[in-house]
Amino acid sequence: MTATPDLPEVPDDLSGLGGFPDDLSGLIEIPDDLSGLDRLAAALSEPTVKAGAGDVELPAAPDLPDDLLIPDDLSGLTKPARLEGAVLVTPIDSAKALAATCSLEGIAADVVESEVGALVVLRDLDGDALEQAATTITSRIMGVLMVLVTRRQGQVTAMRFANGESHGEVSLALLLANAPEEVEDLLLGPVDLAALKPIDTAKIGRAKALWMLGAVNREMHRERMQNASEARKANREAKKAARNEGDNG
Repeated sequence: MTATPDLPEVPDDLSGLGGFPDDLSGLIEIPDDLSGLDRLAAALSEPTVKAGAGDVELPAAPDLPDDLLIPDDLSGLTKPARLEGAVLVTPIDSAKALAATCSLEGIAADVVESEVGALVVLRDLDGDALEQAATTITSRIMGVLMVLVTRRQGQVTAMRFANGESHGEVSLALLLANAPEEVEDLLLGPVDLAALKPIDTAKIGRAKALWMLGAVNREMHRERMQNASEARKANREAKKAARNEGDNG
């Protein structure tokens, strides 16, 4: 048997060791929520198993159902990052006509002009609202290719839409190389949207939208008539010049 070592003698009067403060609360921090202690007490009350000779005792593992399945891909458990901006790039010359169309379809956006066509700065970035907006606009303006450019966590992607359908992604480098500067400014910012003189579709009522479309159609008709008149005039002058050249020859 191992001999017990001699312990030092403890004096009866310990006052000489110095006084202890009456209040020790300042030395420890007691959390407001002690519910964790209940869980700890419950865990310690579980039966224990021996892991091996000399090992500490561990709480028994809980029973799991036999049909429990753990999927290989857990990416769906994480919430996708929210979109930070979206612009629909169109070849439409008239921002007014495009804004009127968006208003009639209930699409909230700011429509601005650019050197390649009107740009639709979409406001509703939740769920499938962007794809739905691009599908709706291209189904109302058939035969026109538009590109939906979005930004999420600094990453920019571009998707083609035409005739109410998606037609896959487009090369971002190719798009930005040919797109107006306004597209990059609107997506990557900062940019003063007011400086681009946007048309707010939310401020266009149905009657005004129909009037705007009618005015645009009338203007386009006048331009077509003027172009046709100028073409006929140029044709007559070309024929007259040819006859004069023939007479002189």
